This record gives sequence, structure tokens and C-alpha cells, in this order.
Amino acid sequence: AFHTLPLTYGLFSVPIQVLLGDLTGLVVAFNCVIFVSFVLSGFGAYRLAVYVTGNQLGGWIGGLVFAFMPFHFMNMSCVNLLAIEVLPFCILSLLKLWDRPSVHQGIFLAAALAVAYYTSLEYALYLLIFSALWLIYKLVVSYKDFQRKFLNHLALASLCFIVFAAPLLSKQAPMLFLEHSAIRQDFDEVVFWSPAILSLVTPSRAHPVYGDAMSFAGDLRNATAQNWGMRSETSLGFVTLGLAFVGLTGLR
Repeated sequence: AFHTLPLTYGLFSVPIQVLLGDLTGLVVAFNCVIFVSFVLSGFGAYRLAVYVTGNQLGGWIGGLVFAFMPFHFMNMSCVNLLAIEVLPFCILSLLKLWDRPSVHQGIFLAAALAVAYYTSLEYALYLLIFSALWLIYKLVVSYKDFQRKFLNHLALASLCFIVFAAPLLSKQAPMLFLEHSAIRQDFDEVVFWSPAILSLVTPSRAHPVYGDAMSFAGDLRNATAQNWGMRSETSLGFVTLGLAFVGLTGLR
């Protein structure tokens, strides 16, 4: 009920596995999954950035930064973490529902969230958290723009999502109430696997050009009690940090 193997990736890979068979089919299918993830991640972030900014160049930069960030590269073998492409499409559909509430857009939002749910439970949870925070922000900052029509179609989207997700939800709900579904870890292990805030702005030690020069910062490969949480895949990258700095200085 709570396994981390994406159902959507599995269904996508079945025709390739059947066509090629054996180990070759598995290898080609897995590489196709990775390739499609990068393409859809870039395209989804491009669409989201263009919608928010109205700038095509900004969309291209946003798509490239999102698709090729260290986290995506360094988690290609963990398919539930690889699937970042579900994030921009869900957020884009939520923003469109706010701007132009309609039945069609509500169903699209529900479908996008359902795909995220069947692909990665973690990302579906993060999308729900983001949506809740975004709604609170809108209530505080733009409460005058709140439309009853938006709330009605958001309720419709929620109902449609429950219907779309029912096959898996019906398996998970009993497990949550009747069994201990959480993995129990001691606190030291949790700390070890949790990224340090400093690792967000520390360049990746796995970079092919300057990675060796950053080896002094430590990483999981030579982790000690002093550098717990230093993880290369959480690096935001020089371009992202630079653009964030430019954006902050331009806010006035």
C-alpha cells in the first residue's frame, strides 16, 4: 500500500519490456523513464514559468534549471524521487483554476494530483502542503479576489481526486488505522539522512568540473558527526542562487 515504486512509470515501461523482453527490455525501459522525466520536468517548469512571468526566455531558463538541478541528476536510480515532473504541472493547474475557475480546469487539477499520487507519495504530500500554504497566502493577501466560483470548483477537484485515487486510497486507509505503517528510526539516523541547510548553498561535490575542489565540505561518502547532513543533491546550483540574488535585489 505504501511502496515507493511509481505505478505510472511501471505502466509506461510495460510495452517496452514486452517488445524487447528480458534484461534488455528492463534496461531500455528504465532509460526511457529517466529520459521522459527530464523532458517533462523541463517542459512543465517552462510552462509554469511562462504562465507566471509572461516571459519566454524566463520560461526556458526556469525549465533548464528545474530539469537539470543536482537533485534530479543524483536521484535517477530512486524513481519516486526522480519524478519531479509531477510538481510544475500540478502547481500550474492550481494557478489556472484560480485565474479561470471551470469544471474542465478542476478536473485537470484533480487528474494532475492523482498522477502525482500514483507516481510519488512524497511529492503528492508536498503538493498538498504547498496548496494549503498557497491558499492561506491568497486568503491573507488577496482575500478581495476570492471567488465563490473558485471554491466550488476546488471542491469539485477534491472530490474528483478522491475518485481517481480511490483504488490506492482504499488500500492505504485501513493500513493507517490498523497497522503501524511508519518506519521507526533512531534520532541519529534521522539527523544523518536529513539535509543540512548549509548544503543548499554548498556546490555539489559530484560536479565533473569543480567537484573535487569542494571535497573539503564533506558528503555522505565521508560523513562524520561533524558534517552530517551535507548532501550534494540538495545544492541549488550557482545559476539558481545567482538568479535568486538578482530577484531579491530587484524587489526594492
